Amino acid sequence: QQYGHYVTEVSPLQVFGLIASIAAVCTLAMWSMTLHKSLTKAGPWRPRHGRSPAPIQTSIAAADIDRQNSGIVMGRSSSNISHYVS
Repeated sequence: QQYGHYVTEVSPLQVFGLIASIAAVCTLAMWSMTLHKSLTKAGPWRPRHGRSPAPIQTSIAAADIDRQNSGIVMGRSSSNISHYVS
């Protein structure tokens, strides 16, 4: 009896939020069950054999460009200063 007056203080926005969150949980639970069923039914995934991947399209200009060192590896290996040890 002493807590009955708090029930009238629930706003419609709170009711909507509660119903929407319960609906979202139920929807995600159903979706996870269907995903679990579809993944366990077919067995483990294996790559398809017999189908070749799409050929890689390279242009002549892209094939003429050589790789260049950026200097990061040389800079990391030549410095004796560690940024993690103080």
